[in-house]
Amino acid sequence: MKKNFLYSMVALFVCLFTACSQEEIVSQAGQNDSKVRLSVKVPAAGPIARAALDIEGYTMQCIMELVNTNGEVIADSRQAVTVSNGAAHFEFDKPSEEYTCLFWAEYLKEGKSFYKTSAGLTKISYDGNKKNELFNNTAADAFCGKLASSNIAANVNVILKRPFARIAVSKNDFATLGTGLNQCTASIFSGTDFNVFTGTVASTVNIKNTEIENQATPISIDANSEYPFFCYVFIGEAIAKPSSIIFSNSENSDSKKTLNITAEQMKTMSSNTAVNLKPETGGDNQDKINVDITIENGFENGGGGTGTDTPTDPETPVAVEVGDYLYADGTWGKTAENAVAVVFALAENDATTNYANITFPNNKINGWAVSINQTAKTAWTSDVLTTPIEGMVSSASQDDILGYKNTKAAGNQLAISAYNEWATVTNTSGWYIPAIGQLAILVENATTINTRLAAITDAQQIPPTGTNSNMNFWSSTFNDGTGEATKIYQYQYKSTDLTFTARSEKPSNSAGVIRPILTF
Repeated sequence: MKKNFLYSMVALFVCLFTACSQEEIVSQAGQNDSKVRLSVKVPAAGPIARAALDIEGYTMQCIMELVNTNGEVIADSRQAVTVSNGAAHFEFDKPSEEYTCLFWAEYLKEGKSFYKTSAGLTKISYDGNKKNELFNNTAADAFCGKLASSNIAANVNVILKRPFARIAVSKNDFATLGTGLNQCTASIFSGTDFNVFTGTVASTVNIKNTEIENQATPISIDANSEYPFFCYVFIGEAIAKPSSIIFSNSENSDSKKTLNITAEQMKTMSSNTAVNLKPETGGDNQDKINVDITIENGFENGGGGTGTDTPTDPETPVAVEVGDYLYADGTWGKTAENAVAVVFALAENDATTNYANITFPNNKINGWAVSINQTAKTAWTSDVLTTPIEGMVSSASQDDILGYKNTKAAGNQLAISAYNEWATVTNTSGWYIPAIGQLAILVENATTINTRLAAITDAQQIPPTGTNSNMNFWSSTFNDGTGEATKIYQYQYKSTDLTFTARSEKPSNSAGVIRPILTF
């Protein structure tokens, strides 16, 4: 068997996603505020499970601590809050000195974590009582980040990243070891006493299976899973001893295959990386097998970066602009491909309080976006023709922007099935019928929006190209002026003079199309 090991870096990380699509910490505080308010968003997917935040039996908490310029924890600054809908919110008194916010997001089961943070976020270690639970367990994942006080008022963000390398054996590589292997014991040397402020570890620890009467208790292995073995390891120069993973058959103690990882191989890894252990091919079929290491961008929604151990420094976020494309994950950009909507307003006058039970990323509204298509003609149902809908805004003027509230109040009294089953757009309000004031802004910016829509295959212009007759666009605002209170505002497109005209229409007399919008 070969004595020298191949260390191969197959792929370094891809560039960071645009700042708006990253896990981010964004300040909501003004420069003169005595209070600082931060909203922390953690990754929504993990490297193994597609929805890491939804691990049965576990909740996630985020801890925040403040440190001074020397990295010393500021007394009484620690807060721990439950992560809800992928976000955690903090508020604290602004210290008189310069400071840095440290963050650590982790999974809890019955209030207990896999990591000890009692010594502070500058000295995080494994919980030595967990043992077997540290292997093949997505809930052993965690995320960290930091934000300097000098950047808070500037509304910048910082990436929450995994502080570990995840080492794993893939399904295909596991199959090369042989058949019938269904359990394993491991002895992995990892860094410990991780410091979120510096991104370094101070010493090493041996992660290994629970021992009962000096015998290691194996964990079960599913050969058909995507990764039959994986664990999370703090990486650092302090690692000086080799690691090993022993696979065997529970009914045949002689059937052992051992993967050996040298200390030098461990040091080639970096935080926030996915490392695949590949058994060396060729040579004699011996029990002890050396491995090649492949480092990949295997982490989803939290991967990327430079591969360094230090958490990413703050970056300037990408500001949204009218005419930007909105994508299904609630992010925006300049590329038409995969767009589901187009931004038509920055919504400076809107507020999160207008959206009951909706949590926006960073507790902030960026703008409004209009769908790339509209519904077929639809009418209001007959039971609204005599009485206004309770909770729906009535307005003699045309400045109502509470389309979300109006749509919720209207419920199924308008045939909204034409759009309420459209693809879900996360991190947004979801689709709703625009209020008359929102429609007015959309009409005002229609030329810009139509230019963007032209770049999207099968998108419909506003109004659709080739319209040869009047077309009414429903709003979700009552007209409480003279006449019947149940008249509802529309914008009518007149093909004869290529203009839009605001008017009100009794629902029984007119059908109209809906151009759904959403708030993000």
